[in-house]
Amino acid sequence: RQHLFRETIKDAGGLYVGVGAEQNYLFMGWSRPEVAVLIDFDDVISRLHHVYATIFRRVDTPDELIACWNSDPKGKSPSSCPHAKVLGWLAEDYKDDLLKGVKNVWKFSKPRIGPHLVKLKAHYAGLGMPSFLTDQGDYTFIAEMVRAGRVRAVRGDFTKRRTMKDIAAFARQACLPVRTLYLSNVDDYINYYIAQHRKNMVGLPGDARSLVIQT
Repeated sequence: RQHLFRETIKDAGGLYVGVGAEQNYLFMGWSRPEVAVLIDFDDVISRLHHVYATIFRRVDTPDELIACWNSDPKGKSPSSCPHAKVLGWLAEDYKDDLLKGVKNVWKFSKPRIGPHLVKLKAHYAGLGMPSFLTDQGDYTFIAEMVRAGRVRAVRGDFTKRRTMKDIAAFARQACLPVRTLYLSNVDDYINYYIAQHRKNMVGLPGDARSLVIQT
């Protein structure tokens, strides 16, 4: 039910920091940040965002993106974005261990992500609500952010010092308040009473328009 956040975060701008997978692209399309940092403790998620970035760089419509994720690995059914073509794109963008990691994520996540994106598109179409899967404007905004290098996927731990401190330092240096902080279900995994987690949260620079959203 991420759509419940749309009107609250609409055109928030600033810096977007979010946890998880495709829901970040929903929120980014609505909040229109200047820069986005996508963070997760699971390296599979950061590699997944690398795959998304490769596709965003090369396809121009939501339907093409969905077609890529639903392409047949064996090439037996026609597709505007064949499986082998995406593998070639990944090899253009990444090398060595990172390339191996993103290829593995691409191959093994497709059976879940492809149908999930189809369902999400139908859900938002049914609601009559713009999303990066149903609205060309939202999609183009995200694709242009990725192409401009304004989306960064990182692996990090909310309870440790380095990643969140680095994000806060970047925000201050760039004079970008964290306007939207999406925590997904982080608090199901960690305890807010961990001192470093508290420091990390209050250490993120914000302003009167800053919001924390949580599913």
